[in-house]
Amino acid sequence: RLFGAVKGSYTDSVGATGFVAAAAGGTLYLDEIGELPDAAQAKLLVFSESRRFYPVGLETPRSFRGRIMAATNRVDPDKRIPTGLRLDLRQRLSETVLYLPPLRERKEDIVPLTAWFLNRDGRSLNDLSATTVELMLTYPWPGNVRELQRVLSRSVLESSAGRRDLADLVETHLTREIEGMTTATRPLPANAPAVFGAGRQTDRQTDRQTDRQTERQTDGKRVRWAGRAGADRRPRPQESGRPGGLPPSRASSPCIRNAGAIGLRWPASWGFRDSSSTVGSRPQA
Repeated sequence: RLFGAVKGSYTDSVGATGFVAAAAGGTLYLDEIGELPDAAQAKLLVFSESRRFYPVGLETPRSFRGRIMAATNRVDPDKRIPTGLRLDLRQRLSETVLYLPPLRERKEDIVPLTAWFLNRDGRSLNDLSATTVELMLTYPWPGNVRELQRVLSRSVLESSAGRRDLADLVETHLTREIEGMTTATRPLPANAPAVFGAGRQTDRQTDRQTDRQTERQTDGKRVRWAGRAGADRRPRPQESGRPGGLPPSRASSPCIRNAGAIGLRWPASWGFRDSSSTVGSRPQA
């Protein structure tokens, strides 16, 4: 797709012009160049230096006359240099560098961009209230201009039904995004089990920790465990050798022995029975 191909160069090939040949005499714009693998960056380096390329199936090189522009969102915010590129390719393409700050750092562009997007969708800036504009100016916009366009387009689409006002919809979307960011960055409680790195706990360790915490909350009365924990305590298949079974340590626990006294019943597939309890040999679900 970049350098093109001649007809018959591979199976079912009908030929392709390629982006480079199509941009001859103009500007070849390469977006998100930082996502290219190293092998493709090496070929692009040779092309940018020699301005010659080989279409697939052609052994004679073709020349390219035109400008080359590349863009990437992988940028070091402190040094303001692109990352994810080979050093030689970055130096070759860095004859002129334009750094575009994120939208949160150029709030003066939010209102003009909003007016342009709304005019494109048949609405105007007058459809938004002063409170909505103020909220848009304080929002961090982690998705930059694409997020601004998405919020406005969604709000215009939903308001076309006439059920809600456009300004109200924009405020609702931004408020929901702010609440989501707050939840994602909220610190975990001190007693939360570790799930990453070397401190990761297994399911059995997590169950034991929950058991101990529930026992403390119920003064050691384990017969109330199932109702107090508020969870389905059906045994996991990996906890015993047979599907749905309990290990002997679980089957002989006080919680199981006293289950019949409080009227608990379980399916036969759980794979255990206790003659000391009031539960029969054919337990009910």
